[in-house]
Amino acid sequence: MHVPHYWAKAEHRFDSDGLHKVTAWRWSDSSEPEAMAAARARVAELVAAIVAGRSPDRGDYADRPMREERLESHPEAGHDPWAIVTRNAQGADVLNTARVPFFDLDFAHLPAPGLVGMLARLLGGKPAGSDEERAVAHVERWVRKLPGTRIRVYRTRAGLRLLMLDRLLDPRGPEARRLLQGLGADPLYTRLCQVQGCFRARLTPKAQRIGMRRIPHEWPAAGEREREEREAWLAEYRERSRGRGVCRFIAELGTGQVQPEAARVRELHDRAALADPGAQLA
Repeated sequence: MHVPHYWAKAEHRFDSDGLHKVTAWRWSDSSEPEAMAAARARVAELVAAIVAGRSPDRGDYADRPMREERLESHPEAGHDPWAIVTRNAQGADVLNTARVPFFDLDFAHLPAPGLVGMLARLLGGKPAGSDEERAVAHVERWVRKLPGTRIRVYRTRAGLRLLMLDRLLDPRGPEARRLLQGLGADPLYTRLCQVQGCFRARLTPKAQRIGMRRIPHEWPAAGEREREEREAWLAEYRERSRGRGVCRFIAELGTGQVQPEAARVRELHDRAALADPGAQLA
């Protein structure tokens, strides 16, 4: 899991109107000047390729760390945190974990009802149940195939969130990939785990679900005016988020031993993400 402390953007304009330009973002864990030096070097590479008539090598996004503002690090000191809270491009707080697995299961990605269930519905028999009931039953079947597992299950706006408590995993490793695929997790989330080398769980509402547009200006903001506009947006966002939450707890499945690191993640997540009783999930 790599979330750099510093980012900088450099650019080169090919004409005075600014319609044709090359930009590059680069990062550093040491200082902003170091990040800017790397960004300028990258722009120089791109310009040289364009001038020479070559197609610039854009690189692989899988090699790039997340450009998100760091809000908290656990522990605060050191270079190997077990969790980092960031602000994503939409403005929401996101919990990133190095080894404690979060899995998302959207109702839209649930397996289709089996033949028996389909026949029962066609013949007027017992209904298949709500999306939540079907999803929880699917997770229960999945857990039974994994001896020693312990899973904490939450309801989100669009599906379920699972927190695995009994094991620590490499997000890019084969076991994490196998578990995600076996569960039928959101393919985009599965890809993100592989690319960024971390598990992620949103802690605060999506802006559009509380009547707001995304946070203005990309991070890091270029000037004082942009920083002030971001701060004003955040003040309104915090006010509109009051009493709202991202998920509610449903159940804990399995009898596996809870890992100490997973217990810390559970406490951090539940304190920030759980909705007030009766509140609409956002």
